[in-house]
Amino acid sequence: MNRITISIAFLLWSISSLSADKKSPFTEGELTMRISHRSEYSQTHRYQLKNSQLLIYRPGEIIPAPSLNLIDLNTGLVKIIYPHNGTWREYSSNQESTSTAFPSLPKFPSGIFPNISPPTIPTPPFNIGPGMPGSPPSGLELGSAPPSPQPGIPPIPVLSNFPASAFAAIPSMPGTNEPPTLTKAGATRMIHGYDCQRYTLEIPQEGTLTLWLTDSLPPFHILISHPPAKQHRTQWRDHWPSLLREKKLFPLLAILRPTQEEDREANGSAQSQDQEISRWEITQISPKIFVDQELAAFTVPADFHRLDP
Repeated sequence: MNRITISIAFLLWSISSLSADKKSPFTEGELTMRISHRSEYSQTHRYQLKNSQLLIYRPGEIIPAPSLNLIDLNTGLVKIIYPHNGTWREYSSNQESTSTAFPSLPKFPSGIFPNISPPTIPTPPFNIGPGMPGSPPSGLELGSAPPSPQPGIPPIPVLSNFPASAFAAIPSMPGTNEPPTLTKAGATRMIHGYDCQRYTLEIPQEGTLTLWLTDSLPPFHILISHPPAKQHRTQWRDHWPSLLREKKLFPLLAILRPTQEEDREANGSAQSQDQEISRWEITQISPKIFVDQELAAFTVPADFHRLDP
């Protein structure tokens, strides 16, 4: 009987220990992310979460900070705040696209160049007749169809006469219409007490991004200094956070490597950290309750000037 009691007690203790190691969803506090690119630079980004407000900044590295991001997680509105000159701007992260397609050409708003109209072709004077200067060549009257081609000269092909199948074999430009695909790799591991699934993201001409993702942390954003560009080809680095937000996933670790190095990891081979191109890594997670004095950081100062989008 004593042995049974001891065994049950040990089992209950083991279960409670495992439960204590696994963290509950993160609702308020701080996260610290270290971002590095080869040996060229390394930065620390601080995430502070209070209710539905997420503040991202670089702690203590540059004073005043060049930019802060204040994100409303309910609406997706992102405020980019510039403390060094007292300005801010806003855009919606819900409008970000995960596609790498070229955007369509911009259209001029109504009212731009209002006095410009299509050119008109002047009519010739009435006194111009056959054989006079400025008259059309013999056999071709104004408004008539062009003459038939001379013998031996092939007619000019007309685009509308080609069947649609003639264009089916023309390939699209690589990487312009296909968004990057997030693929679950099957492996799992625990990082900072959170269960993480391994995913991969193929980046054309860059490599393979390996991500360890959890659904227990807030929507993922990266610190930016300006809204993502819309009038030129987008970069995958601008949009992979929106791809994770769509899946409600947050990276505790993301490593970009040349594709061949990623294949070695998938096969269980040893890897060299020197082969890493970029790394995003959460180094610390600290749940906390913000005091009243700290809440001002989650609002834009009243004397800051709003810039146009």
